[in-house]
Amino acid sequence: MHWLLGGSLVLVFAIAVATIFVYSQADTLTGDTPSTEATITNTDPVVDSVNIAYANEGSDLPAISLALGATKEVHVWGVVSDANGTADIATTSLVFYRTATGASCTTDKNDCYKVLKADGCSLAPDGDLTKKYDCRIDLDYFTDATDTGGHYASDNWTAKVTVYDQADSGISNTDTTEVNTLLGLNIPTAIAYGTFGLGASTTAANNQEMIITQKGNDEADVEVSGTTMPCSSIGTIPIANQKWALSDVDYVDGAATALSGSASDTDLHVAYRTDDVTANTKSLYWNIFVPVTGVKGVCSGTNTVGVIAQ
Repeated sequence: MHWLLGGSLVLVFAIAVATIFVYSQADTLTGDTPSTEATITNTDPVVDSVNIAYANEGSDLPAISLALGATKEVHVWGVVSDANGTADIATTSLVFYRTATGASCTTDKNDCYKVLKADGCSLAPDGDLTKKYDCRIDLDYFTDATDTGGHYASDNWTAKVTVYDQADSGISNTDTTEVNTLLGLNIPTAIAYGTFGLGASTTAANNQEMIITQKGNDEADVEVSGTTMPCSSIGTIPIANQKWALSDVDYVDGAATALSGSASDTDLHVAYRTDDVTANTKSLYWNIFVPVTGVKGVCSGTNTVGVIAQ
């Protein structure tokens, strides 16, 4: 009896201890869920590539050919990236400059073109970390030439692209090219002397001024030649009865030079254009002498004014 009772007491005691142990384990697992936190620092976005082309995503150009008397559309394009994600890429800017002038140049159609950060180049999605950009500029016909024989042959052109994130920070990249020489002038297509009697000649008051305008980026000159002027009723006006001059003078003035059938250099010298607002021009003055006899009607011929490099 005593042994059995003692055995029962031991059993009850063991069960009680086990129960207490289970409750004790449950108490240690209860409580709040711990939070986690980490701060990611900003990484500057980068311009990964720079290309200079005639169109967005066009082939990179070793040299740019300008348009005579007009603007040439040029695109600077490529890829920008940000390790913090494309949402952090805010804008891009471009400076396209004749390299010797430096990226801090003042906007000028001869040597410095810009797309400002405030305006920004166009941006297009290209992935989680990258975007494509496209900066358009229109180069004027008198943009400085840097090719062999150009006004600044020892220089070249640099396109500097900078990307900015929301913190207004970013890393630039560059590409270089040349701008080709463009020889060109605008020359009027007619010389209308008017109506004269036999033996008459023009003077400074009624000669014909031919205004010649720079339409390229090279110093230019003109050479002139002509033909006889057959008349509709009778006779012809000889070539030499026309004269050209670099100043506003009479036909009989010593500064007027007789026209010939062979090309003659006038030394007109139309200089490089350096003014963004005002066109660069020079004038050639034309005089004529009508023979005293043997001509009548409308007399017409052809004068050739050719453009040559200065």
